[in-house]
Parts: sequence; structure tokens; C-alpha cells
Amino acid sequence: MKKLLFMLLLSLGTITGASADTVQKLVVTKADGSVVKFDFSDAPVVSFTSTDVEIKVGGENAILFPLSDYAKFTFEEEGILPDEVAEVVEEIRAEEFKIEGGNIRAWGLEPGSPVTIYSLDGKPVASGRADSNGDFSFSLSGVNAGIYIVKTSKTTFKFLKK
Repeated sequence: MKKLLFMLLLSLGTITGASADTVQKLVVTKADGSVVKFDFSDAPVVSFTSTDVEIKVGGENAILFPLSDYAKFTFEEEGILPDEVAEVVEEIRAEEFKIEGGNIRAWGLEPGSPVTIYSLDGKPVASGRADSNGDFSFSLSGVNAGIYIVKTSKTTFKFLKK
């Protein structure tokens, strides 16, 4: 576990010198092959508990992945790929999530696909569908502090609202 954390921190240090016209991302690949991406501009902080991988974004919200669902961390830069590779990457849509300003946002979803947010006891807190662009947004202002589960057609993860 310490070796993994060391390698993660070492990798973070190697991409800090990237060009200003690129976007660096932390990519979490789950055991089922689904992918969740975090922009480095959100300053993701990765830590581990005995049962979960915890990723804090924006300094206060945390997304929890069970260790059993975790496959690997990788890093990517967008905006520097050759055109041919960029076209292939565009065809492979990865769901991306961001929690900021009291909202949870998702993009890269299948247009019209369902998105549901559950409380830890399994009760739906909110639900909706991705718009025609594959985007979804929900205000967390009326949601109490606690751990919640977001489920899409491809991804399920937990987040902590403080």
C-alpha cells in the first residue's frame, strides 16, 4: 500500500511540468473496466482506509471507492494527442464527475441515461437523466451532510458531503 502511494506521488511530480495548454487528469479504473476522471485543477487528494480508496476534491468533498472495486490509477494529459489518436479517444467516452460550488456535475454519460443519488441506507435522494449532451447536474444544497452513492449506467461511487 505504501509503495502504491509512493508511486502515485512520484507520478504526480513528473507531470507538474506539463504544457499550459493541456489538462492533466487522475484516472481511476475500476475492476469492471469503468473509468472515472478527476482534473488536477480540482486538486484531488488520494488516501486509503482499510476498506476504501478516498479521493478528496475541492478540499472538502470526498469520493470513496471500495478497494475491491479498484483496479488502477493512471494519469493522462488531454490536448496533446495526435489527431488520429484523439479521434479514437473521443469514441471511448469516460464518465467524469466534479463536485463544486454545492453541485455535483457529471459529463460523458450516455445521453438520456439515468443518474440516481442514494443515501447510505439505500433511499433515493435525487434522480434524473443525462441531457442530450450526456451532462447531468444536481444541487447538493438541500442534502444533509453524510455519505451518498451516485449510480449511473456505467459507474457507482460514494461521496462525502460535509
